[in-house]
Amino acid sequence: MDYCSEKPKKKKFRQCADLTKNIIMNIKHLACTMAIGLLHLSAQANSAIFSNQASFLSATGATSATGALPDLPGQYTSVQIGSVTLTDVSGRNFYVGGLVGYPQNDWTTLLPGNEIAINSVENLDVSFKSLVYAAGFDFAEPGSGSTSSPYANNAYYPSKDSVFTVTLKNNGTFVSAFTFNAPDEVASFVGVWSDTAFDRMEIRETTGDIEDEYFGQFYTGNVALVPEPETWAMLLIGLGLVGLKLRRTEPESLNS
Repeated sequence: MDYCSEKPKKKKFRQCADLTKNIIMNIKHLACTMAIGLLHLSAQANSAIFSNQASFLSATGATSATGALPDLPGQYTSVQIGSVTLTDVSGRNFYVGGLVGYPQNDWTTLLPGNEIAINSVENLDVSFKSLVYAAGFDFAEPGSGSTSSPYANNAYYPSKDSVFTVTLKNNGTFVSAFTFNAPDEVASFVGVWSDTAFDRMEIRETTGDIEDEYFGQFYTGNVALVPEPETWAMLLIGLGLVGLKLRRTEPESLNS
């Protein structure tokens, strides 16, 4: 029965008012549930991922934070290059530079100049001297039987298709994360642009082994990403306006 269309008697008005209140309460419950969902989603910053260096540099205004990589003697567990500090998570050291005794003294011909070569699974912590909104790096993953990277994928470390997770942090607090799987035997690029600043990038090889991938220059930018309007947020505002409208038009119960 449509109580709201009945002749305006006190009992019918009370029933109509109760029905309207129930509608308002349901909308409030839905809005609260959506708000909790939005809070959960906002725990990860908005970000854009790039696989093209030129597009990344153009969009973010980023520049090289390391400059052309130097040819450093020996091995390192941690080293600062430009405004970037690189740390080997495994503690088994890494090289920055060329590879003595191999053609062109080069770890790989896929990347120009010198490379960063980790003497373990390719896990690397990258700390920035100041907060940044964009960061990226040149990267190469040699394929099976690679002729571009003579030291990689040898009999001890056969080729495996590696997958990496990159986590961004600010003073140890999680900002966002993403994964990448670079194609084999090409010069690749991995970049991220965030609407939230970060000072650390943790790169972890989640699938793969010590079959050797190589890092090149690192790039950073200081301009924040401006995200598109959130559809859910707009819907939440709309529900709030509906609830406000219903409250304003709620019939009053008669007391006499």
